[in-house]
Amino acid sequence: MKKILAFILIAILALSLAACTASEPGPDTTNGPDASNNDGAKTPDVSGEESKTPEGKDTLTVALTQDYATLDFTYESAYGDYTAVSRMYAEPLCDIYKVNSDGTYEYRWLLATSMEEESDTSWIFHLREGVKFSNGNDFNADDFMFTLDLCNNTAGQYPYFPHLDWEACGKIDDYTVRMVFKQFDYAYYNNICCMQMLDAESYDPAEYAKNPIGTGPYVVTDYVVNSYLYMTANENYWGEKPSIKNLHFICMDEDTQRINSLETGAVDVSLRVPLQELDYVDTLSDYELLKSPNRSASAVWFNITENSIFQNVDARKAVCFAINKTQACNLAYNGQATPCDWPNSNSAADFSADCMNLDETYSVGYNVDKAKEYADKAGLTGQTVTLITNGASDYVTLAEVIQQNLNAIGVTVKIVNYDEATFNQLTFDVEGYDLYVRDVQAPTNTAGQNYNGWIPVVPHLSGCEWLGEGKDRFMELNATVMSIHDTAERMAVIKEMTELFEAAPAWYAICEPMRGIAYSKDLDGVYFVPYFNTYYNDWSWK
Repeated sequence: MKKILAFILIAILALSLAACTASEPGPDTTNGPDASNNDGAKTPDVSGEESKTPEGKDTLTVALTQDYATLDFTYESAYGDYTAVSRMYAEPLCDIYKVNSDGTYEYRWLLATSMEEESDTSWIFHLREGVKFSNGNDFNADDFMFTLDLCNNTAGQYPYFPHLDWEACGKIDDYTVRMVFKQFDYAYYNNICCMQMLDAESYDPAEYAKNPIGTGPYVVTDYVVNSYLYMTANENYWGEKPSIKNLHFICMDEDTQRINSLETGAVDVSLRVPLQELDYVDTLSDYELLKSPNRSASAVWFNITENSIFQNVDARKAVCFAINKTQACNLAYNGQATPCDWPNSNSAADFSADCMNLDETYSVGYNVDKAKEYADKAGLTGQTVTLITNGASDYVTLAEVIQQNLNAIGVTVKIVNYDEATFNQLTFDVEGYDLYVRDVQAPTNTAGQNYNGWIPVVPHLSGCEWLGEGKDRFMELNATVMSIHDTAERMAVIKEMTELFEAAPAWYAICEPMRGIAYSKDLDGVYFVPYFNTYYNDWSWK
């Protein structure tokens, strides 16, 4: 179970961490952590004229795709929908809600009012006073230290701050705390936004999973796993009271469910419009449609262990050459996707033309003759391999495309689809699969963190033996890439790491899909932050 939690946290660190993502803030904090907003007001100016809730319309109904099966943010996995949900009852110190054109951040200050950087490795947070948890307990520095300890020092869980100097961290007073790191890591700016505060006195993992205690603008009133989550406005919220009294989140894992709910007006928001239906939903007169790149790459991952055929790099390259990325874009994503030119998202913050198409698996790409040549050389021809998915509709179709492509080179693919929780467990059982499909996605939306975050944690990737002669150099670079301040220097390191990685790929990025969200035209103040996160308490009815 501890290993599973480690994967879950890193996976979309998926997540979880995935939804708090933006570009690197860098050393310039003019619009970053040193700025403060102590008045408790909503940071984004998006509301326009003051709105009033129409009589009888006091509920916002939102269609989600998958449920995490827990309300504890430290266990979140799968899609990032629930990260925005959990912020409604459990807040972090701050959140990134906008990335400016010059790469600087604009922050929303929540349970902290400001942060001072004494140095690259010593940060002081000033906590907001007068905040109460939903059980009536006061929020203070003890809760911060408890949450930091849980998120960083729990055995088996990937630490939010891998280089934290725990002994040097501590309370300065009840509303001031110091965090000290042994080494700077530019992911820390983002990870602070992923650590939602827990009540040290009452926190119990089993109870919190169903009835979370937090400081957010809403409190949970009812939760049924894989069905619905209801919340109502927190009467004792420290900030501006929500304009919409109730939030109803409905789990709709079938594409047809979400489309029907829009056609009938049963929901006000659908967070993941099926890509094949984007054009159609754009014609619905009662909804607005927001489209943007998903900032993640859909990829096939290889089981690179001793008893797997894919320990052989030629077998992995055979799969890369066999995959028709254009066909994958068209069939799995209805043409609403862009083929990838490297092992990461094309919209990654550290995307550079210098890093594109460094190996023939990307520069040449789909080539049946090359795929057959590599398959024959590796002994892959005539084999049967197992490919698993998390059951998401796009991944099921993507798996079927891979199945068809590999069949064309004489390889049989057995597809097994699971629910998300089971899928995450099975990826740790290296005897249960040969391939799987999932996102390549890091909280900082960078290739640097994809390499640095995934590879040390995932069982079939740790150790880097699969890199062959490039192992030592890759591991040397991987140990430092996240601590490099200078952009040009960091990009040079990422290019070298990408060259080494593509020579012996652990995953193959196929395409970057679009993301579509539909929301009612009767809503006012609607905005989304990176990865389509949002604060529903800012929204109102026209």
